Amino acid sequence: MIPRFRSEVKSPTITALAWLVVSACATTDGPPAGETDQPVSAAVIVNHGRLDVRVYVTGDGTRDLLGFVTAGSIQRFTIEPDIVRAAWLTLSADPVGSTGVIETDSFVLRPGDVVEWTIRTRTENSSFVIY
Repeated sequence: MIPRFRSEVKSPTITALAWLVVSACATTDGPPAGETDQPVSAAVIVNHGRLDVRVYVTGDGTRDLLGFVTAGSIQRFTIEPDIVRAAWLTLSADPVGSTGVIETDSFVLRPGDVVEWTIRTRTENSSFVIY
């Protein structure tokens, strides 16, 4: 026969132990460092051109590479919050194999806005919209 052991732990001890475990798991610090509840801004590039392009965003004199968009494709890029805080922004596209650069007019973005830029083969017909 297997001996049975009887626990001598009292109810207040179990309650205190449970409280200790629960309080150790609880956090009140808010979101982890670097994370915010601020909406994310983005750029959607629709490349109807014949050439692949490198796309840049410029704000407050700083030019940052967003990424690469192949000919005939659509790509979405996140725009960093510190860039969105700039007063005026422009998007520019550097077609691979060409010496020209395509650029939008200046615009203002707010957190959560999306700028959609449609690049056409005839660059004078390119357009952008913010929503």
